[in-house]
Amino acid sequence: MVYYDRQDRAAGEGKLSFMSRIKYAMDAITSFSYKPLRLSFALFCFSTCVAGLMAFFMLLSKSSVDTAGFAVAASVFFVGGLLLLCLGVLGEYLGRVYDEVRSRPLSIISTVHRSPAMNVPQLGIVAGQADNDRIQDAIDAA
Repeated sequence: MVYYDRQDRAAGEGKLSFMSRIKYAMDAITSFSYKPLRLSFALFCFSTCVAGLMAFFMLLSKSSVDTAGFAVAASVFFVGGLLLLCLGVLGEYLGRVYDEVRSRPLSIISTVHRSPAMNVPQLGIVAGQADNDRIQDAIDAA
C-alpha cells in the first residue's frame, strides 16, 4: 500500500452525482478482486443454517398455521441458498479464468542475477550481433 498526501481540489466543486460516485465505488470494490463473488458461499452457509432452524422450529410448532409458515420459509431459504451456491461456484470459476487471462506472474521478481557474459549492451544491430556471437562462444565453451 502506498500512502500519499492528497492536495485539495484546485477549482470549483466536483460534478459527479451521488449515484455516479456509488457506481465508481462499486467498480473499485469489484474490479481488483473476485472475493465479492466468494461472498455468495458465506451467504449460502447462512441461508442453509436459517433454513435448518426454520425446519427445526417447524417440528417443534404446535399450530398447523405455524408449521405451514415455517415450512414455506424454510423452503424459500433453502432454495435461495442453493441459488447462492450455484452463483458461488460460477463466480469461483470466472475468478480463476480472470486470473489466467490477466497473465500475471505467480511471483514478483525482486532481483535478477546474471553472469557478466549474459549482459548484452544494446548499442545497435552490429554490436548486438557481435555480442551474441561472443555469448554463444562462451556457452559452447562451458
